[in-house]
Amino acid sequence: MASFVLTVLVLIGGNSNLLAASCVPELIFTDKTLIGLLTVETQTLYDDVLPGSEFYGNASFTLINGCDITTVVSDPYNLTQGPQPCSLNTLNDQWSVVNPPITYRLLAAGFSNISTNFNSLDFSGLEELSEEGKIEDRLIATHYDSSTNALHAFFLDIPSLEEFPEDEDTSRMKLIKTSSAKNLGQDYIGTTTSVTTTCVSATQSCGLHNYTEGLSSIQYNCSSLFSGTLNKIPGNGIDKMSGWNTSFYHNDNGTPRAISVNSQFNPFTYNVTGLINSYDMADLLNYGDPQAIDGSLVDAGDEDIAFALSCETTVYSVNYSMVSGNISHFNATPASGQEAAIIKAPLQVGLGSYVLFQQASLGVLLTSGTVAEAMGLAFSQVGLAYAGGAYTATPGSWGRLRWDEEITRIPKAPYILLIVLCFLYAGLVFFFTIAACVANRQRKVAETQALLVDRLVLG
Repeated sequence: MASFVLTVLVLIGGNSNLLAASCVPELIFTDKTLIGLLTVETQTLYDDVLPGSEFYGNASFTLINGCDITTVVSDPYNLTQGPQPCSLNTLNDQWSVVNPPITYRLLAAGFSNISTNFNSLDFSGLEELSEEGKIEDRLIATHYDSSTNALHAFFLDIPSLEEFPEDEDTSRMKLIKTSSAKNLGQDYIGTTTSVTTTCVSATQSCGLHNYTEGLSSIQYNCSSLFSGTLNKIPGNGIDKMSGWNTSFYHNDNGTPRAISVNSQFNPFTYNVTGLINSYDMADLLNYGDPQAIDGSLVDAGDEDIAFALSCETTVYSVNYSMVSGNISHFNATPASGQEAAIIKAPLQVGLGSYVLFQQASLGVLLTSGTVAEAMGLAFSQVGLAYAGGAYTATPGSWGRLRWDEEITRIPKAPYILLIVLCFLYAGLVFFFTIAACVANRQRKVAETQALLVDRLVLG
C-alpha cells in the first residue's frame, strides 16, 4: 500500500521517467521490508456449535427415565420402606445392578488419573475400545478441586474430549470451512454427578491390634452394629469374602443406627474392615511406614495386614466447563438424598466388594499415600461405577469447536513506522519535483529573455 502511494506521488512530478526509474529500487526495498516484518504464528480459533448438532457432544449426564427422586422416605431405619433406588434390580429376592453392561464396561475402562488438565491424558486407546463397543463412551474421571481440597469422581464423556490432528475427521473440517486446521477439538459446558469420600483410620477404635501366629480368629468391635471375626466370611452382603466387611449406619443423636438400603442420607457413613495379604509388618516398620507406627495397620500374622476405616461419602450435582481440555469451572453442590441413595445402594448391599478389596490391596502396597486416602477415592469411583446404569449421557448446555490455524501477521508499530517513512519520502520527492519544475521554468524564462535581447540587438 505504501509503495503504491509512493509510486503515484512520484509519477505526478515532472521528469517522470527519471523519477519513476529512481523510485524502482525504493519500491523493491519497501516490499522486502514488509516481507521481513511478516510473522507466522499459530492461533486458536473458535466457532459455536448449535444444540442438536452431531458435533455438540453428550457432555452431560442425567438419571434415566423411571428414577424416582421425588418420593421421600420418612423412616430411614425401616428396612422395608421404599422406594427402591433405581440403581438396583430385584429378581427372586436377589440384588443386582440396573443395566449391568454399563457397570462392567465402566470397570473395564478403568479409572482415569487425578487431573485438572484432561487434554494432557491419552484417551486414544479408550476411543478405540469405545468404537469397538468394548467399553462405554464415558469413563470415571477424577478431578481435584483446589478450593475444597476434595477429590471428585465423576462421569466424563470420552468423545467430547477427542482432539483431531491435521487431515483427520474431514466432516468437522468442512464444518469450520477451512483446510488448514490442526488439533480440532471441542469446548463445552456440561452437568454431571460427582462423588467424594473421606476415610479415617478406625483400627484402634475397632479393637484391632497386632496378633500372634496361631490365632484362629481376629476379632473386631467397631460398635454395637458392627462387630465380628475379620478372617471369616461375613453373613451380610452379596459379594461375600473372607477379610472384607462393611456396615452402613447413621448417627442418630450420637447413637449409631442401621439404615435401610432405601434410606436417603447425603452424606452417608459406613465402617470398613479389611484383611490384606501384603508386606510383613516387620518390613513396614523397617521402612518407617507411619501407618504401621501409629497403629492404622496391624499385623494379622502370616504376612496379613488388618485395618478398619470410618468413611463418609457425599454426592454432588456438578456444573462444569471444559476449555482446551482443562476444567476451568467446577461448581459442585450437594445432591438430594434421593440421588445419594442411588449411589449408596449398590455399595450397601455388598456389590463391588471384590473391586474394593483389590483397591485396598494396592493401597497397602503403595507408599505414596495412606490406605484411608486410597480407599476414600476407591469408594467414590466404585460407587459411581456400580450406579452407572442409572445414568445416561445427554448433550451439554453449550459447545464450540476449537482448532489451531497458522495466521500471518505484521507487527503494528513497525508497519505504521514504515508507512510514515514512506509518506515522508514521498513528500520529500514531491518537494524536489516542484523545486525542479520551478528551476526548470526559471531557466527557460532566462533563455527566452536572452533570445529576445539578442533579437532586439540584431534588429
